[in-house]
This record gives sequence, C-alpha cells and structure tokens, in this order.
Amino acid sequence: MGLLIPQFNSPVVNGVRQATPWNSHKNNVKEFFQTGFSQNHNLSLLSKSDRSSTRASISFRDQRGTVPNTDQKKYTAQLNNDYKISDKVSYDIMANFTRTESNNLVTQGYDSANPMNGLIWFGRQVDMQDLKKNWDQRDAQGNYTYYNWNSAYHMNPFYTMHESRNALKMNRIFGKTSLFYQPFDFLRFEGRVGLDYYNTHMFETTYYNYDNKDGKFNEIKIVILILMQILSQISTSNLVILVYRGL
Repeated sequence: MGLLIPQFNSPVVNGVRQATPWNSHKNNVKEFFQTGFSQNHNLSLLSKSDRSSTRASISFRDQRGTVPNTDQKKYTAQLNNDYKISDKVSYDIMANFTRTESNNLVTQGYDSANPMNGLIWFGRQVDMQDLKKNWDQRDAQGNYTYYNWNSAYHMNPFYTMHESRNALKMNRIFGKTSLFYQPFDFLRFEGRVGLDYYNTHMFETTYYNYDNKDGKFNEIKIVILILMQILSQISTSNLVILVYRGL
C-alpha cells in the first residue's frame, strides 16, 4: 500500500484523522487550470467619394481565463476620416474608444489573494479535484471551513478565485487630427494635435485569507489626460523641417 500518513482529506474517527495512502497526483497543478475561451466580433463600414474617405468600426471581445472564475471583456469603436477641402487644403481625423472590464483578474504579488502562491509550495500528494469539490465547504454554523491541504499559510486556490476578487473597469479615448496645406506638389505644411485620455477603476475585495484575516477592500481610481504635442511640419521633396510649439 505504500506510505500511510494522516492528510487533510483523510477520514476522522473519534476526533483523530486517520492515516491514508500517500499517493502522487501527477497532474494536480494542471487540474487547477481550465481551457480558456475567446470570441471576437467585428463590424466595419467604409465610404469613399472623390474628396472623402471614411471608415467606422466596432468590435467586441469576450474572454474566459485559464484560471477559474476570471474573465475580460473589451469594447472598441474607431472612426477614421480623410477629407479634401480644396486642391490645396485637406485634413484627416482618427478617434478611438476602448472599454475594458473584468469581474475578476488574478491578483499579483506574494499574497494569499494570489492562487499561484499555494501552487508553488504544495507537492504532488495534494488532490486538486478534492480542493475544487470542497472549496466552499461550511461548518454547522454556516461558516467557511477554508478547506485546504495547508491550514496555516495557504488558501484553497478555488476559494481564493471566488472570494478574493479583483475587478477592473478602464475607459480610454485617444485620437489625433491634422490639417494640411500643399501649395505646390513638392511642398506641404501640416499642423497636428491629439490627445490620450483614460480612467481606470479597480476594486479588490477579500472575504478572508491568512494575510487579511479581517477581510480587505481596496479601491483605486486613476485618471490621466495627455495632450499630444502640436507640430508644424514643412515637407519638401528632399527636406523635412520640424518646429516644436509646445502646449
């Protein structure tokens, strides 16, 4: 029968955990992960005339992570337009909007909220299917038992991914527009301006782990606006001169 050792999932008789075979589960790390899934949907429209060219597109991407209970959705809208006002004057514009959101991303760092920490420390004797089956086990009072192979330093990774959530919402808008003046075939002037704006909202919630025994809530909000440099550009057939004007 091999080595017999009392283990976390061994039966308890008269308050004493019984010895059971010390078996190897050679795929236990692999069994934590799942097959990821991704789907993409795109719709584009194009319109052209003698003086104008316009393209608009929208897209949606839905992903399920390889780590249990993780996901990410991304929405994108884009508009591009080139327009010839006259034989010598024209402009172009590009605008892009992206929204990224997730109900749960894997927490990074050496923390109990990161399920990878427990995977680093455990051995092949741990039955991952047993952890998955019993991650939400509760006692007679309805409290979590925190069922795991180690009850001192590490959390059940399935419990972690359901009760230590790391949500994200991020919006980004960026674009630029240029105005061109071309008095001759060999000479063109360009003025350009653009911006890049995004706001990020992250919300972390932990019900309980060994680093945060009273639970934890953490909210982070970031807003950044970048006005891109305004440039005057003079282009000739064999010379380019850039003049920085700063904002």
